[in-house]
Amino acid sequence: MSHTYDYVSIYMWYQMGGGGQDDDAKDNDGDANTAWWNGIMASVNLIENEFSNFQSYFIEANGHCSFGLYYALQI
Repeated sequence: MSHTYDYVSIYMWYQMGGGGQDDDAKDNDGDANTAWWNGIMASVNLIENEFSNFQSYFIEANGHCSFGLYYALQI
């Protein structure tokens, strides 16, 4: 479970070498977010195809943490 825009994950991904020279995760210009999203979805799809007991859920919002099980129990 994660958010569709997770500024902390994008920043950490960027600091670990993700993105290109024109990307700036701190300014949220969109390029880093798009590259991060494409990468995270490729990883999620790979895991979902490999393991039948894995399920992902993305909250359509900006954020990093979700307290409680409200969203997880909705799926």
